Amino acid sequence: MKIFLLVCFVLITWLPTVALWGWALEIIWNWYMPTILGLPTITFEKAVGLGLVISFLTKEVPNSPGD
Repeated sequence: MKIFLLVCFVLITWLPTVALWGWALEIIWNWYMPTILGLPTITFEKAVGLGLVISFLTKEVPNSPGD
């Protein structure tokens, strides 16, 4: 039961956060990139995917306690 509640909590908090982040990225991208760099506009789904890739590539790895 604890695992089920944890999964529900993660989905309830994580999905809206990712959706909001994807929406914001889509708005900002479609506002600036086509006019400044001539890039095509992106959809909400592409913005969410791009945001997830960016977060995976720029995630900081914590230093070990001995450093």
